[in-house]
Amino acid sequence: QSFSSEDMRFVAKEDTLYVHVLGWPSRHEIQIKSLKDNSPWYNAKINKVEMLGYEKELEYHRAKNGLFVKLPENFKPNEISFVLRIQ
Repeated sequence: QSFSSEDMRFVAKEDTLYVHVLGWPSRHEIQIKSLKDNSPWYNAKINKVEMLGYEKELEYHRAKNGLFVKLPENFKPNEISFVLRIQ
């Protein structure tokens, strides 16, 4: 079974949510549907989104159909998956 960028696993620790994305998207943006505006699963305010291993914060916006995160164009921590840190 191969995974795609729509396959995700979530871990929460204190005020941080980690999203393990199990595949790379074809574009440099990812949509996390479960983190949409007024989500029943995560209604905390999002102040920043980071990719583990990448030094800069990522651009994002939260909408009624998901959290959209722009991924760096010239950086992949590995070829298989990546982890986002959301605070």
